[in-house]
Amino acid sequence: MKKTYRNRILGAVIVCIVFLSIPVGALVWAGFILPPQYDESYYGELSAMYEKLTRTQEKKIILIGGSSLAFGVDVDLMGRMIDDYEICSFGLYGAIGTKAMLDLAADTIREGDIVIISPELTEQTMSLYFSPGDMWMAVDGKPEMLKKIENEDYASMAAAFPHFASQKLFYYEKKEKPRPDGVYAKASFNENCSMVYEREHNIMPLMYDENVPICFSEELIQEEFVDYLNDYYKECCSKGAMVYYNFCPMNRLAVDDSSSVSDFYRTLNDALCFPILGNPEDYLFDEAWFYDSNFHMNSPGMKVYTQQMVKDVKLAVEDGSSTLTETPEKPVISVKAAHGDLSDSDCFLYEEKGQGYQIIGLSDSGMKKEVLIIPTEYKGKPVWSFSADTFRNNEKLEEITVPSSVVSIPGSCFRGCSNLKKLNLLSPEPVCAVDSQLLEGVSRLEIWLPDYGSYVNYAVNYYWSQYADNMRFVK
Repeated sequence: MKKTYRNRILGAVIVCIVFLSIPVGALVWAGFILPPQYDESYYGELSAMYEKLTRTQEKKIILIGGSSLAFGVDVDLMGRMIDDYEICSFGLYGAIGTKAMLDLAADTIREGDIVIISPELTEQTMSLYFSPGDMWMAVDGKPEMLKKIENEDYASMAAAFPHFASQKLFYYEKKEKPRPDGVYAKASFNENCSMVYEREHNIMPLMYDENVPICFSEELIQEEFVDYLNDYYKECCSKGAMVYYNFCPMNRLAVDDSSSVSDFYRTLNDALCFPILGNPEDYLFDEAWFYDSNFHMNSPGMKVYTQQMVKDVKLAVEDGSSTLTETPEKPVISVKAAHGDLSDSDCFLYEEKGQGYQIIGLSDSGMKKEVLIIPTEYKGKPVWSFSADTFRNNEKLEEITVPSSVVSIPGSCFRGCSNLKKLNLLSPEPVCAVDSQLLEGVSRLEIWLPDYGSYVNYAVNYYWSQYADNMRFVK
């Protein structure tokens, strides 16, 4: 039997008493009594999505997954194309976990509903992974959502509570809670929980993220996760709802050719008790339709993906109505070199890639330096990124400065940099994508930002929030 909400909160308090010196009263006050501090960040949109799910009484299509749904589904367009259902997009951030999104949505599913499960094709999202830290930020100000957390995840929620509460108190005392600009903010969504922030074209340096290749590996199909999905399907069926699996949008340019799409599809189809919508090939789109990741569509791409999903939904429910809408033109990319510090240009080796240059190594003079500044341009074109091997095993390097022109930092790129202590990020906005392996081998690394406002933007960012504890800012 599940614990009651009261018992769960009591459990969190007990953990705080035993393991922490922070006064329990201060923790509880900061965590539950203080005004919400994350409600204007990207995380804040989850409560809006949840409220829409709970208040919708008519038949609905519930889309459950990660950020590919937030970036990929035009809720308003889909609602016009399928007017018999209310469209409820319930995908925000893969780090929260697919299971958590399924659990939060479970009690809102009713007879006649259609549930579409669409996780990204990654090891994390196609698993029972759960991030308590991200969940705390997402439920800030909406404690009733905690009642939907399953028992097996509650212990980790309790352990993560003190850090969450102390961060809330920090923002409250500063009188400046996170209000990020750009796409990763609650303001990027409209009242219908559809992303409206204009994303004109693909901003990735190579038109795809080489750090996150799309691999149709049968090893991604974990038995534990599949069993959970099948049990979820049976529970939905008992309520009179239909369930389908759907592929998220995938950048064709990022696909690992060594894997077999047909073998993956066949294995997944055999493992699931419920049908798959469409063919995975139909969800591989050209790179021009993507934005800042291999799963995030730009604004025109959002319409292309939504049209494909609607087509497959109508086929599944035998809806013969037209799905014809105007297809947007592919975005045209315009690249301009950014001005900045070029003093260390001769310290690097370059390779032309995509619309600019990638740094692929250090010159002889670069290997001798303890402090390096990445240039913003080379031969009149922007320097987008650097390869994973550029700095690896460089025991001399102590400090690196990264300009705002760099839009990607590869994973494990500082492994073996035993003396690296400082990473300066010059952009006040987190325009640079990063994965979960940044600190591999350099746990002492401090990430320095221009000011407090920049710190707030990075600390709640989709990519950078996982490194908040390592961040510092110039006062």
